[in-house]
Amino acid sequence: MMKKRAIAIILAVALCVPLAASAVDVKPVSANESVLFYGGGSPSGIVRDTDGAYLITDTFNKVIWRVPTTGVAEVYVGTIGVADLSGEPIGGYNDAEFAKASFAEPWDIAPFLKGYLVTDTANHVVRYLVDGAVESAVGTGKSGYKDGRGLAAAFNRPTGLASDGHGVYIADTGNNVVRYLDEKGNVSSVALGLNSPTGLTYNYGALYIADTGSHRILKLEKGELSVVAGAEYAAGSDDAISGDYLDGSAAEARFASPTGVAVAADGSIFVADSGNGAIRRIKNGDVTTVMKSDADKGEPYPVSPRGLLAVGDSLFVCDTFSGVVFSPFAPFKDVKPSDWFSGVVNNVFRLGLMTGTSATTFEPNGTMTRAMAVTVLYRVAGEPVTRSDLAFEDVDSSLWYGEAVNWAAQSGIVLGDNGKFYPNANISRQDLAVILDRYLTYIDAPLAVTQQYIIFADEAQISDYAKNSIQTLFKLGVIGGVGNNTINPTGNASRAEAAAMFDRLVKLL
Repeated sequence: MMKKRAIAIILAVALCVPLAASAVDVKPVSANESVLFYGGGSPSGIVRDTDGAYLITDTFNKVIWRVPTTGVAEVYVGTIGVADLSGEPIGGYNDAEFAKASFAEPWDIAPFLKGYLVTDTANHVVRYLVDGAVESAVGTGKSGYKDGRGLAAAFNRPTGLASDGHGVYIADTGNNVVRYLDEKGNVSSVALGLNSPTGLTYNYGALYIADTGSHRILKLEKGELSVVAGAEYAAGSDDAISGDYLDGSAAEARFASPTGVAVAADGSIFVADSGNGAIRRIKNGDVTTVMKSDADKGEPYPVSPRGLLAVGDSLFVCDTFSGVVFSPFAPFKDVKPSDWFSGVVNNVFRLGLMTGTSATTFEPNGTMTRAMAVTVLYRVAGEPVTRSDLAFEDVDSSLWYGEAVNWAAQSGIVLGDNGKFYPNANISRQDLAVILDRYLTYIDAPLAVTQQYIIFADEAQISDYAKNSIQTLFKLGVIGGVGNNTINPTGNASRAEAAAMFDRLVKLL
């Protein structure tokens, strides 16, 4: 009984709009375009237009926004109505030209024929945007369940959409089925016996379904329904209450009311795990967490992720509660989701610890200089105020790394060599370990050992001054081997390796 109540609460939130949203607070793209793509209202569904712009459904303002590549959002379809006593714009049901049409709850959007379909959830219909006007495509306008043609077909709170290039799949959430609208306007039921399905995506002959009520990701292929990921909860279990989730094998992983799903170019299946406020990835039979909201660690969203859009190696996430559409991945062409370092690069980039070597490149295999390493650590520390006196003769306080180096020297984290710091010299893996270990000593952080140290094949290459630091950081899980039972202590730390070490360090604190 408790589980059913929890599911009902989560679905109620997902199928409604947050009171905290604003009807007029539409923000431009932030300075970091890849992280905060759009702000305002309750973005729910997203699709890319043929000209590269993004169309975004907004269930709070009850309109469809258009965000061109310049990033300036504008109302594309619908009108923001007069607000009710709670501050929420009043919706409606009016088929008309774009500027005069009205919606009650535009949930998702997908291409269809010469235009776009939009699920108007509260009106129990699917609308059609074409030639500058809005038409009702399917649905009677009242809750019901009936296959048929056009307006004769009946739905109960339709939500997610997915195009297969011909027709469109529709998540008929209230009826616990997935329907299919063909090019001639005929509606048929193609997947029965579901549990509040919402998010849909189609990829190479397979339809992926976020089955919200069962907390699973399903696949419909050649008429056969199968489970992609998600443990089966026992009847009456309370395990699906928001906050309980588990990474691991697809069969054992746990989700809490997922409402969005998308497939990336490399075959990764991304999931908007709404109940857990997380973005999850399914790949090679395993489920991992890509991003989870944690305000204490500078991760303000996703709070309630819903619509997902995969474009090549990019992923966009609609967070209905936070009112933003963002990408959990950094905007670097040389960092792909399939790379081992993609997660850590994304994390340190989002937290503002590391930036790219250009607007579109990170150079993960490039070397890390001593100045770069200390500057990142300075950001981890919160960029504390430092004394103005110079620590090293080769460090100018006016340069980008000046304050960071002075802080590290004054804190006993870097010592230099004969009065010099050599800021542009590459930093070795063992020297980076020493600096991080000294920082942990400086802040006197109480840390727990997570693993025992092992003897590496190249152990003898570790300098005496770095042995304790490497052993300490290995036990804490901050540094690891590089393969073949080696740790490569004197090798230059690559930018990807440094990102991994800083990411693990932050997670310890």
